[in-house]
Parts: sequence; structure tokens; C-alpha cells
Amino acid sequence: MKGRSTLLGSGFGAGRRFGRRTLFSTGLAVGGLAAAAGVAGCAQVRPTAAARPSPSPPTTVLLASIPFQGNGNYQGTMQQLMEEFIDENWTAKHPGVVVKTQAGSGANGTNTGSSTLTVAALAGQTTPDTLCGCCNDLPTYLAANMLMPLDPLLKQYNVDVSNFSPGHMAALQWNSQQMALPQYDGPEVLVYNEGALDQLGVSYPSDGWTYEEASSLWQSCASDKNGKRIYGVGLDTGDPEWLVHAFGGLIGNADGTQALLDSAPNAAAYTWLYGLLSNGVASGNGYGSVQSGQQAFAVAGGWDIQSIALAFRSLKWNFIGMPTFPSGKASTFINNDFNAINAFSKNPIDLVWDLFSFITIDTQMQYFQYKTTFITPNQINLWPAWIQLITAEAPPLKSKNLTAYQDAVSYGWSTYFFKYAPLQANAVEGNWLGQITSGKVTAEVGLRQANTQINGMQAEGAAMAKSAGSAAAHFPTQGAAVAPVVAGV
Repeated sequence: MKGRSTLLGSGFGAGRRFGRRTLFSTGLAVGGLAAAAGVAGCAQVRPTAAARPSPSPPTTVLLASIPFQGNGNYQGTMQQLMEEFIDENWTAKHPGVVVKTQAGSGANGTNTGSSTLTVAALAGQTTPDTLCGCCNDLPTYLAANMLMPLDPLLKQYNVDVSNFSPGHMAALQWNSQQMALPQYDGPEVLVYNEGALDQLGVSYPSDGWTYEEASSLWQSCASDKNGKRIYGVGLDTGDPEWLVHAFGGLIGNADGTQALLDSAPNAAAYTWLYGLLSNGVASGNGYGSVQSGQQAFAVAGGWDIQSIALAFRSLKWNFIGMPTFPSGKASTFINNDFNAINAFSKNPIDLVWDLFSFITIDTQMQYFQYKTTFITPNQINLWPAWIQLITAEAPPLKSKNLTAYQDAVSYGWSTYFFKYAPLQANAVEGNWLGQITSGKVTAEVGLRQANTQINGMQAEGAAMAKSAGSAAAHFPTQGAAVAPVVAGV
């Protein structure tokens, strides 16, 4: 791993603070939202017998779990930028408060370990006042009752959440309560190579297209060329949420105690997907394969559009929303990356809420996070140009508005999870779906097997919760460590 000074050029010393002066001195405009300037030191006055210093007020330390993109020294740079921004724009307004950060989990961060944090919280240890995460972190925290319901606070502070995607908000609800807020937003869309379609003489897709039209177009784009397979589309084959809902199916019942995978709509959904995969029309490849010419279309997060614009700068390309499926909905996938308040926080809730609100809701902080976390390690060699791109106040390179796609019916990653042993149940589900998409079993057989195994796990978890404590049922691999804490032993 290269050192920080190598990555960022000679203008950035390994031990140098990333204040506003530092960034401007390198010619990198930051649009008024970059890291904070350094804080000048204060002159010390020697106390005398007549004038002794008054006691310093107690310091309140808040710990925030925030996503940092990248790793090693590179990640440290992102953390420093964020901390300086928080110091200048939030901490400065709260005398006697210190904010420390740690890398959280999520698509733009390294996983601190939600399971580790839950065990620590249940044992009475200090854990972050605000949490962030994605994917299986959500059921892990919920199973330990670690997330504070936000509805009373949203009402108390009159927070307008209409800017967040309805699908993403729904993905962060449990028992009809809002347990977290989106860390950032953006639906999945399809990016495509217009140049490749031009060569084939096929028409571009248009909004409102159907999945039958999409399947036909992707088929037209698939071929063998110079001994290599050119796919029509790269689809998200690893997550069942969007596809199950697209065909009008369900994964389980409302309280997460019963799997409902074994249904005709679900079988139709995976039969359709397997047909595209087995015929060489679809792959599980990402948008990089569009750039390399190995496929015409690919699913990509709306949050990746600026990265794609940079990577695709030599291509004629565009993007479009997902097609309409048998359910009548333009089902799409969104990350369930979230920010939440730790229910085990030992600090005043009004103070914790104020920091959480700044990190999650405040427009400035959202924009700053957007700019800093959307740099990826494979763009290190483009650092100067990329810094200028993401810190510019100009509109994105592709000006098409994502709002219409964001307002479409959408489902977060692992929106649905089972009540008992949710991580293990997800693994069983993923195993059988993988066997279906690889052609080892039919959709009907694979879904039936997944259904049977998961329902057996739910029955076992319910019995365990009744006899040994709910935490042991939720965390069977950690039951010995967690159950005594929950039981107060």
C-alpha cells in the first residue's frame, strides 16, 4: 500500500492536516464544503495566587460511526476530512463537546463489526452514539434492540423526510416504526452503451418499457465475438428482493416467522432469470463490462453515475430505469445503507439527536459525504481530476434526473429478514438461489428447499427464545456470550 504522500502528490505530507488552506494551496477548489481550517492555538496564562483558573467544564464525548471510503492511509484521509468538517460546522457550535469518529460499515465503509458492537452494547460497554451500516447490519442491530425508534424524534423536530426515497425509508422500518434513515439515496438503474446499440442497428430503450421488451433487446445484443461471449445485460443475481417483488411474490410473512418463497410468482421470477443466464443473454457482471465492451447493459446504482461518467468518458452511453414487470411495477433495487441512533447511548438524547441530524439530514453534511465517499481506490491515479470533479458546484456530468426512478417502487438490500437467526436464514436463501441460477436445480425445487429449511430455523429459534432468551435465538453462533447478558446473569 502506498503512503499518503505518494497517493496525493508531493503537496500532501503524511502528517499534514487537511484544512481548507491545504486544499486551496494545491489548486483544488472545494466549493466551500471541504475540510475545516486548522484551529489556532490559545496562549496560556500562568495562574497566580490571586487568580487561579476556574475548573474546566466536563467534556461530553460523542462517538459517531461514519462511512469512510477506501482503506489504509487513503481511508485515513477521508476520515480526517470528515472529522474536520464536523469540527468546523457542528462541534464549534457545541462548547464542551468532542466528536470522535470510527469507520462504520456500509457500501462506502469498512465493517467495524455490527455483531461485535451488539455484544459490547449488551455487556454495557461504550459503543458509538450514532451508527451506520448496511445489509445484514440492520437485522443484527434490530435483533439486539440496539436501534432507537426515530418517529417520536422526527415528529418532535418536525423533520421533512420527503427527500428520501420511499422504498429506502420502507426498507429501514420494523414493526411499523422508522428505525433508521438512509445514509444516502439513489435507485438502481441500467447503464448502456449507445454506441454498441448503434452498431447493431437496434433502437434505444425508452421510459415505460416492459420486461418483455427488455428481454428481447438484451437478446439482440448478445452474441459471440472473437471467441468471447458478449452479453446483453448484467443483472443483480445475488439479491432476491427486487426480483421477487417484480413478479408479485413475497419472501416471508409480516412478522418474519415464516418463509413464503415457495410460490408461483417466485418460481416464475427465477425461471425468467435462469432463462436469461443459461442462454448467455445475461450475466452477473457489473458496469465495468459495459466499459470493456463485454456487455451492452448493466445494472448500476444511481449513486455510481458520477463514477460511471468518469469511467465512460470515451463512450457514447446513457442510463434508464428498470422496466415494468408482471407486478405492474418498475421494481428496482436500492442499498439499505443507513444511519441510526444507538439505543444504548449514555449521552443526552437531545445532543445525540443533534449530531445524528447533522450527519444524516443536514444538506451540507449530506453533500460533503457525497463528495468525499464517492472516491474509490481504483480512481487513486485520477485523484487531482477527481477531487475537482466531485467538489465542483456544477451539476453532475449526466444531467438526467434520477427522481423519477427513485420514486418508483424500490426495495432495499435485505429489506425483508427473518425473525430468528436472520443472517443464517439469508445464507440458506442465498445458497438455494445460487443453485437455481447456476442450473443445478429448478426454481420450484430450490425455492421449496429454501422454504423448508428456513421455516425449520424459525421454529427452532422460537423454541430457543422461549427457553434460553431471545438473544440466543437471534445470535445462535454467539448465544453463549449474549444470552447471559440479556438474562441479567
